[in-house]
Amino acid sequence: MNSSRWYLSRRATKIAAEFGCRPDTLRERLVNALGRRYRKQVASEQLIKAVYGARSKHASHGSLMMIVKGAQSMIAKRKLPYVIKKERNDAGAITLGLYPAAKRLLRKRTTDHGPRANKAPDVPGLPVTQQRRSLRGT
Repeated sequence: MNSSRWYLSRRATKIAAEFGCRPDTLRERLVNALGRRYRKQVASEQLIKAVYGARSKHASHGSLMMIVKGAQSMIAKRKLPYVIKKERNDAGAITLGLYPAAKRLLRKRTTDHGPRANKAPDVPGLPVTQQRRSLRGT
């Protein structure tokens, strides 16, 4: 298999391939667990068990949040249409969920962004620095 296409392997789920997770990593396990419960909040204890396993000694909320930050960086890096929301449930436990990102609105350009957009108009007889100062009013 081509090493640059490892994320297209048979074992990779669609969402793990979308995130670009390497196989058999903690980040892949987290993304798969959140993808199975898409648009639902999941308690961090359940995610710790899904990511680290039920008997892991290294499982903690802090280590889970480091993996979540890595997944959030992949969302930003690849400009994925997802967001990971962190909330507290009624019992006060921290929950995480994978949701679709809000659609970004495109703004119309109202100003000229050409090569002479920020340049001062040519005033004969004045140096360039004084032309710019006259525009600012100083």
